[in-house]
Amino acid sequence: MLLAGCGGPALAPEPCRNLVGATGWNIPRFAKVEQGGSMVVEGHAEGAISQWVQKSKDVPVVVAVGYARVETATPLEASDEDVTPKLWDGAVALANGYSKRWRGMESPHVQLRFTGREASSGAWKRFVTPPVETWRARALYPHFAFWGARLAPGVKLRVAGLALVPAAEEVECPSLPAPQPVLESATRRQYEQDLEPDGAFEEPFRLQERAGQWVLGALYRQGKQRADRFLVAVTEDGSDPRLSATSRVQTVLAHRGAEQWETTVPVRREARPVRIAVAAAAWTSAGLRAQEPVFPATWQKP
Repeated sequence: MLLAGCGGPALAPEPCRNLVGATGWNIPRFAKVEQGGSMVVEGHAEGAISQWVQKSKDVPVVVAVGYARVETATPLEASDEDVTPKLWDGAVALANGYSKRWRGMESPHVQLRFTGREASSGAWKRFVTPPVETWRARALYPHFAFWGARLAPGVKLRVAGLALVPAAEEVECPSLPAPQPVLESATRRQYEQDLEPDGAFEEPFRLQERAGQWVLGALYRQGKQRADRFLVAVTEDGSDPRLSATSRVQTVLAHRGAEQWETTVPVRREARPVRIAVAAAAWTSAGLRAQEPVFPATWQKP
């Protein structure tokens, strides 16, 4: 596609051009289309929610982007444990598939996996596949793949927003259709290189006392390295919440496009002094990486 740059016209792919069309979908019988375009899957699922896409000469490398969330009849513990084996047998993946120029298929993919915290949040999780060089392909085949999947009783898996876009280091395309709300996640480079977030908290920090709980609010501006959660540490004996054995740590998941967030923490009415720290963090290939905690003056009670 012809684009106009600062120095005049230049041939380049539109960064957020979606090669997936509105029609031409292959929707297997196990998937039900819901109002708004998402699809829900229950029980046994074998096959793919897919679309064949003709490659474009001006898009040399593509990635597939998609969203998923789960519902369970029995509440899950909000932990960092991978609970995917409790949700289904087999495998479910987002695949950046293609038919090869000579023969056969390839399906670079990322498996759909959820922690207890992600699954119980009620929010959508965003997945991005490895890139594919389109010269290798006769045709492109982005899809949600279900390989011998059998969802546990009471589990519903919803998928939405399948897109195929030109690859960049990170794919940020607000113009693409996406469900809401969506959990924030570390960038691919950040995850692979084990980098901590580089955003910043900003004033004002808010505190309200309500029915024996404190409602804490904050504003965090994301940087290039994303924070996918905030760690709120509380002590009621005046000790440093970063180091104390009495510290209670609460995790608040970050959402894409939402700078403001809040959470409630139980604090005994007579507890004094109360110390509260908060740190932005992200899960990377080496584990949890956190920024230096901050101690908002508004949140401290002498």
